Amino acid sequence: MVRQAEHRGSGVGTGVLAFDPALLRAIAERVGTPTYVYSANLIRAQYHALHDALKGVPHRICYSVKANGNIGVLRVLKGVGAGADIVSVGELRRALAAGFDATAIVFSGVGKTALELEEAIRVGVGFLNIESPAELDAVIAVAHKLKKRASVGIRVNPDVATETHPYTKTGEKTAKFGVPYDEVVRVAERVAAEPLFTLRGLAMHLGSQITDVEPYHRGTVKLLELAPPGSRRSRRSTSGVDSACATTTKRRRARRPSLTRWRRRSSRRDSR
Repeated sequence: MVRQAEHRGSGVGTGVLAFDPALLRAIAERVGTPTYVYSANLIRAQYHALHDALKGVPHRICYSVKANGNIGVLRVLKGVGAGADIVSVGELRRALAAGFDATAIVFSGVGKTALELEEAIRVGVGFLNIESPAELDAVIAVAHKLKKRASVGIRVNPDVATETHPYTKTGEKTAKFGVPYDEVVRVAERVAAEPLFTLRGLAMHLGSQITDVEPYHRGTVKLLELAPPGSRRSRRSTSGVDSACATTTKRRRARRPSLTRWRRRSSRRDSR
């Protein structure tokens, strides 16, 4: 990797990391073009930066496969200990092909088909997020058909406002994503009543390109407020909180949140 000189007025910023042109030419001569080249070391460094920020907090970092489903990239992330976050059966197959254990896969997303649910339950994904009461009906039907246990989570719509593009806000009451906050306990009770289900935890996704850590704190507090009643009513209590985080990439005029501050605000229930 080399750091290129600043290109003033280009909109790139004060410098960008890039590959040595000679290396790129050698790769092109060997495998042809077009081709995509990724830095495994940079991917590992980004993973470890987040992992280190979460030191002291029990956690698993799950990479969003929809961001880049390249098998090589996925293998690098699996190698450093990441899990996989998926939204389709195609991504499930790619994650498995890259070597991820099924138990380290989180399956989220609205509109999962019966065939997708069937394949996810067959392979034993670790966290099958329920997006609505109607989707719970579908998961129950598939589990009964297969006569197989399923580890499920409940994606909560915490109704937390964020400062980002309106098309990428997914955690406010008007969004189509997740179980409405005031319906979560009823959904948890239905999950608890199913002998084939284990309720693994509660999940949320507030949106993308978020530069402020405070919404994550507010959302985490709301999820933790739900967990105790859900646990008391359930024979199989929740074991975790799945907080999907989509922050900004570093570019001119974009303010990236501090990972340490994000960890501090996302893992504490109080407001200090």
